[in-house]
Amino acid sequence: DITTDTTLANRYFELAKINFNSQKFDSANYYLDKAQPLYVRHLGENCLKNSHVLNMRGTLLMLNQENDSALIFYFQSLNIRMNQSGEESLDAARSYNNIGIVYYREYKMDLATEYFQKSLHILTQIIGLKNGFLADTYDMLGAVAYDKSDFSAALNYGFKTLNLQKEIYGEKHSDVARSYEQIGMIYKEKGENDKALEYCNKSLSIRKILFEKAKNSKDTISELEAEWLLSDVAQSLLNLGTLYEINSDYDRAMENYLLCAALSEDLVYEKEMNIAGAYSCVANIFNVKGLYNSAFDYYFKSLEIYKKLYGDLFSSTASIYKNIGLIYKNTDEYIEAEKYYFKALQIQKNIFGEKHSLVSDSYIEIGNLFRNKNESSEALKCYHKACASSLPEYNDTLNTYSIPLIKKYLNWKELLQALQSKAQIFADTSKTLPKFQTLAKLEERLQLAFRHYQVCDTLIDLTRKEITGLSDKIALAEQASEI
Repeated sequence: DITTDTTLANRYFELAKINFNSQKFDSANYYLDKAQPLYVRHLGENCLKNSHVLNMRGTLLMLNQENDSALIFYFQSLNIRMNQSGEESLDAARSYNNIGIVYYREYKMDLATEYFQKSLHILTQIIGLKNGFLADTYDMLGAVAYDKSDFSAALNYGFKTLNLQKEIYGEKHSDVARSYEQIGMIYKEKGENDKALEYCNKSLSIRKILFEKAKNSKDTISELEAEWLLSDVAQSLLNLGTLYEINSDYDRAMENYLLCAALSEDLVYEKEMNIAGAYSCVANIFNVKGLYNSAFDYYFKSLEIYKKLYGDLFSSTASIYKNIGLIYKNTDEYIEAEKYYFKALQIQKNIFGEKHSLVSDSYIEIGNLFRNKNESSEALKCYHKACASSLPEYNDTLNTYSIPLIKKYLNWKELLQALQSKAQIFADTSKTLPKFQTLAKLEERLQLAFRHYQVCDTLIDLTRKEITGLSDKIALAEQASEI
């Protein structure tokens, strides 16, 4: 009876995979709906075949941003795999990895790390496997470290990923190009821009070769593969543009951004996303040059695309709101600036939570705005919250006169800026603050300023031992001298 024959179920499942790989997700779901009842009827609900169906359903839900539902299917798949193949099987490792990805997408980094480490343990200690799956697990652990601003760990995992990929695929491979680019972006965050340019240019060179080879090949490639190759080239141009911008080479940066936007016009799936990113970067250049009307034009073009694609809950949307706020601040339109700064902050808090360097940076920008408006008490509140956002173990966001202990911190730049700004407000006795209205309180206020500067000194000593990039060392030296 063909309705109970797994041969038909297997064929349906293969068709689901084909449609999934072609990004035809509705069709993939259609064939999963055909395959699953046949597997359950013939082999039972707890068969491995059903676990693979559940796993793919989880992935489809995750790609549709339905993370909670995705986790339900992934855990169902994991339970079957542990029962059928063992708790330390390759199938279980794949499930752990998928669960980790969902938690990563939800910015639950501790849970993501836990499940990626479970997958890594099975792959390295139990199976001893060296393949693309192991490289992907290293890659995700590096992504978690990067998002937690642990750039040394991110670089370590980045090189593990790269070396394994080169061993498996050789130098001229798209995964290798992506790893070069990611390592370049880590060096960028570490302030080592020369190394960042080196690795990002390596990535672009490989991507150009792969694209030209595919374009000139007699063998037909899928429309999707051609899209990926061209999108990779556009992404490399965008990243190189940001590095040239950091080096104040604005003309070269603009050239890369505009070329990225032009190439992206030929894309189908990622066209709008790439163009939005390029427009935002073009706006940044106009902003730096003081051409604010042109900057506004490109920011709002980019913002319109991002909101259409993702709504407000997207980190790039927050970045644009913040940059728009900066223009209004620079043109002394403080009410508009405050409105856009708080829009950016709310999105970042919704995405990352309170403990994140981007959240800390937004509090600092809002604090600077209040200082420009001579609202020292409000500025002090923002700088204090910026300190708390930079310190995972410090949660006193209300008592602005309290002085945090420096243990673990996320990013030294934001924390040092916030502490220094608090100290400056306490030291500036021309500005009134609650509790410090009389001369009798003057010494206590100056003591607070002094103690905040002492905490800055402690952070400077810790940071000197950790940073390696020349630009970071110079920036720290200049700020340390002032403090």
